[in-house]
Amino acid sequence: MIDDYPEYIIKHRQNEDGETQYYVKWRGFDVMDNTWETEQKIQTEWPFVLKKYKQDMKAYRAQPQQPNSAIDKVFEYTNAEKDWENAVENITYVEKTKLGNVMVYVKWKNGYKSMHHSSEVSSKCPQKVRYKIIIPHFLLIVIYWAAIGLFREIQTVYTD
Repeated sequence: MIDDYPEYIIKHRQNEDGETQYYVKWRGFDVMDNTWETEQKIQTEWPFVLKKYKQDMKAYRAQPQQPNSAIDKVFEYTNAEKDWENAVENITYVEKTKLGNVMVYVKWKNGYKSMHHSSEVSSKCPQKVRYKIIIPHFLLIVIYWAAIGLFREIQTVYTD
């Protein structure tokens, strides 16, 4: 990118050797063309871009960070709550993620809504989870068995 120059620096990192690298957005190019460049190269060829990035970072760090109060309140509440069985109004939705995990969407009696991994919810409020996850899962197995013809055989064994 000899004739090109950076539009701005997005972020920086330290590589394995401890050398600082900057992730650069190139003027006139798509974000897919962003590249990591060494500090030495940026300082030598485009010092004004590095100076601007450092000024922006300094200004950003000087600002008091405002936490996302709504998310923080839900997070504090769910972590502090000891009796999930009584605090949870219902399980609104259960979802299998692309990675194979099961996520559970919870509605709390105080109106909060949150999402948790199924292992956390099933350990903290097993009675609520049992009817939302276990029973539908069993019904899916029965439906699957019926689809492949096994249910009729199982039903015959138990009714005879």
